Amino acid sequence: MAIQYAIEENDFVNFYLFSISSSPKFRRNRMLTTGILSLIIFGYVLYFIIEKKYAEAVFFTLLGIIYMVFFPRWERNKYPKQFKKHVNKSLSSEFGTEVNLTVHQNLLEFSKGDNQSTLPADQIAQFVEIPEYLFVFVEKGVAFMLPKKRITENGWLQLFHDFAAENKITYVYQNDWVWK
Repeated sequence: MAIQYAIEENDFVNFYLFSISSSPKFRRNRMLTTGILSLIIFGYVLYFIIEKKYAEAVFFTLLGIIYMVFFPRWERNKYPKQFKKHVNKSLSSEFGTEVNLTVHQNLLEFSKGDNQSTLPADQIAQFVEIPEYLFVFVEKGVAFMLPKKRITENGWLQLFHDFAAENKITYVYQNDWVWK
């Protein structure tokens, strides 16, 4: 079966967001940042209470509440903006590029413009399906993205389910994934 689709700016941004959100190191660093700053603020509150400087303790308590309410929201918006800048700077020539994908019994054939690559099934690490995309991860750390909304061929997702099953490739469903 042959599948055609175009890659857009938002596809790259969403792929980067999915990749970092799946990284245990990123999640750990994000939690550490929030935790350490919260502990520092809490430490100041305790210090000022012990020193009987209640005005400063109230100030840092309010600062902590404001931090806990607004920092996660700010951080959630920071990464998409950063990735959008990076994508526009580095990958803008890829926007709108038509990708042709042909699925064979034990390999995938990608062509984009003059570039063509063949991907044998034994080099595919896994398929990951999220609400808007299907990602094909290669063992070398490379990934191909397939935007579900722009692929019009009927039965293409089932084709990948069957391809994964026939070639004993892990197929992961993360249909509840959202960037947080």
